Amino acid sequence: MASCSKEGFQDADILHNQGLSQATLNGITLSPGQKEIVSHSTTYSVSCSEGCKVNINGAIYYQSGVYTNDSKRQHKF
Repeated sequence: MASCSKEGFQDADILHNQGLSQATLNGITLSPGQKEIVSHSTTYSVSCSEGCKVNINGAIYYQSGVYTNDSKRQHKF
């Protein structure tokens, strides 16, 4: 039986700016529609303006603030 190895995979977060304006998450600036895969963080500082919609691993945030991130993904960097 074949085994699926997770060797080389690390905890990661998927950040996606689904809003109408630029958003900054922990110093990472995302243009509208931009998606980034980054190393996992348990806290995110989100800064955005009108039309804000930021997706962090499937959780949606509509305003600036500091948010706890309990979810993570596995990604091979």
